[in-house]
Amino acid sequence: MAVFSNTDINFQEINIGKNVSYIDPRFKNTNYNGNINIDSENKYYEAENNIIYQKDENGNPTTLVRVQYEINGTMQIKSSVKEIGNSAFYGQGQITEITIPEGVETIRSGAFHFCSILQKVEIPSTIKTIESCFGDATNNLEEIIVHKAENEITGAPWGAVKGMKVVKWEP
Repeated sequence: MAVFSNTDINFQEINIGKNVSYIDPRFKNTNYNGNINIDSENKYYEAENNIIYQKDENGNPTTLVRVQYEINGTMQIKSSVKEIGNSAFYGQGQITEITIPEGVETIRSGAFHFCSILQKVEIPSTIKTIESCFGDATNNLEEIIVHKAENEITGAPWGAVKGMKVVKWEP
């Protein structure tokens, strides 16, 4: 039996068929080699610019499942996203800032775990649920700006290593 780690793989292209109904959010975890292509007839998922999205019942890409390229610096999430899935940005060791657009309602558990140099996250007023999305090597996270009234979303600071001193409520 051959054994290999994620870092040993050097795929140029990965093609995902039309009948695939589940993609684990840690698919190709921190391995940013190659391109991801999802069959255009797949009714569950689509890939755009090496970002995997799950579609809603109307075929719209509303859940950001996984970013499959290394983000250096900042990132802006596309406006059709309603949910940032479990481990969506897990291990993005070069991301410093992320802007979450109006319309996003949910940030799932572990979404930003091991984003070791992440410094700032801005959360829109449309957010309804934030699970324990920070923590695990987010020591540099200095600012979580939430565009809601103080304590309007339970669970703050959602796993942020530096606690409540990084959360700023700005309704």
